Amino acid sequence: MKDAVPNPEPSLDDLNSPQPERRLKVLSYVAVSGLSHPTLLARVTALLQDPHAAVRQSAASVLAELAPESRSSVPALIQALKHPDDLLRRRVCLALGEIGRDARAAVAALIHCLQNDSCPAVRRHAAAALGEIAAPMAIDPLIETLRSEDDRLRAIAAASLKRLGRRALPRLLEALQHTHPRIRVAAVRLLSRCEQREMVRDKLAALHQDADPEVRQAVHEALASDSL
Repeated sequence: MKDAVPNPEPSLDDLNSPQPERRLKVLSYVAVSGLSHPTLLARVTALLQDPHAAVRQSAASVLAELAPESRSSVPALIQALKHPDDLLRRRVCLALGEIGRDARAAVAALIHCLQNDSCPAVRRHAAAALGEIAAPMAIDPLIETLRSEDDRLRAIAAASLKRLGRRALPRLLEALQHTHPRIRVAAVRLLSRCEQREMVRDKLAALHQDADPEVRQAVHEALASDSL
């Protein structure tokens, strides 16, 4: 019995193939191989605008896999956030988050997605990416997101604010006086886990008489916890 012949590695030239299946095959190979030289990255980045949805979505996923070496693709990823393909925008947010701080140029575009995108999943991925990039200009938009009726989005925004650490502290303290009770509740819970315990305890104690019962309950739980 003859030994099985291993499948040959696909040719990178197939990224320009007129057949989408061949382009996808190369993208799959690139994702697992870890190849990331500049010429290849440029060719994968160009596929973000491919006419076939599966190809452009796969290209975004590959750029996420190759992060942070794919930092040169940030301008094209920003542009792709305007594409009508919901799944593409989700994967672009993921790629930008994986690139991290080197994707700071994308913060304004991600904030726009967080606040305006029609797809809830894209808004969630944008919130997560902003936490990974950890740019201070994202703090206020993330705090405002804490009023969302989307439980998952609120949780992701809170996690992103936690990643921003001390830089978010002054704005979270101000959020204790926000007009929306849901934001006050989230601010209480986030502040209950910060390191500046004495200052935070005093600020939270002032909310014992808050008009909203959920805020009062959050304050009671925070002050009763071991963290404060």
